[in-house]
Amino acid sequence: MKNFNKKVIQYCAIAMLMLGLSACSDKFDTQEGQLSSSNLDYTDPSQMIEALIGAYNVVGTRGWEEPLLLSVRGDDVNAGGLGDQQPFADTDKYVYNKDYWMYNALWNGHYSDIIDLNTAILQLDNFREFMDGAEAGEGGDDAYIRENFVDTAYFDKIEIKNGKGQIKFDLPDNLTRFRITLHAVNEDLEYASLKTGVNIKLPYFVRSIYNKAYLKGDDVYLPIRSDGDDYQPGQTITYKVSLEDTLVYENTVDHKGIVQVPIGVLEENQTLTLTGQSSDYQDGIREVLEVKDYFMDFDFMTSQALDLSFESNHE
Repeated sequence: MKNFNKKVIQYCAIAMLMLGLSACSDKFDTQEGQLSSSNLDYTDPSQMIEALIGAYNVVGTRGWEEPLLLSVRGDDVNAGGLGDQQPFADTDKYVYNKDYWMYNALWNGHYSDIIDLNTAILQLDNFREFMDGAEAGEGGDDAYIRENFVDTAYFDKIEIKNGKGQIKFDLPDNLTRFRITLHAVNEDLEYASLKTGVNIKLPYFVRSIYNKAYLKGDDVYLPIRSDGDDYQPGQTITYKVSLEDTLVYENTVDHKGIVQVPIGVLEENQTLTLTGQSSDYQDGIREVLEVKDYFMDFDFMTSQALDLSFESNHE
């Protein structure tokens, strides 16, 4: 039983790695973001992560002397004698030696961090110059519009080498909880699985309830509302609703409750775009409203009476 449990734990660890879940320190070890700026293609937004990881590397790697020097007071210094670090003990008494190496290391480290962080900011600004609209966080015609709604976010298989595997994929636009099911099989056909979940949410978002299809001539009213942990009661929300490229509704309310929006009579399929803005947050959804002539489905069947000629005609 112990061996079986051990194998299951190993397989679960492998399965977790299949999701690409890795510690931040693993990224720091690769020194991403510390490359020369000449090695970055600022026209490729996917490389922006290099500058961000570099910034985290700056604040995540500290010299051992920093926490000691910043916290030196009382028992940490006095216990056990002074040893060869007399200025360290003197610091506890507010007696400072300008030539003490710890002071120099501490301030050099902090100034270096400031320079590196500002370099990362400049690198991100360089990426921004080659972007526009929603990609640069400035809005744009399709900014914040969610339209990729699927039931299955990802399904695939990979080969695990040296006990490690990784997958990468873009999450769909659903705001929901996805169930993650992982399966692992080795060359001996030993099997294990893992089930977990991940919540997908936004600090502010809009939502609506609508039918999958409408009848031609339906006079439609669309219930819309806002939600999100960062919405504060009393904040105003500005809604806009468009069919195709025509704005059919715009209004500002001071609550996140349901608002009934008159869409009008539908005669054909329409692309619906709903956006909401509250304070600094924006969100939107886009869906196609299907319009049918009728909902009934007809099955047609023909019949033929059997006679003596049936067999010869159907050999």
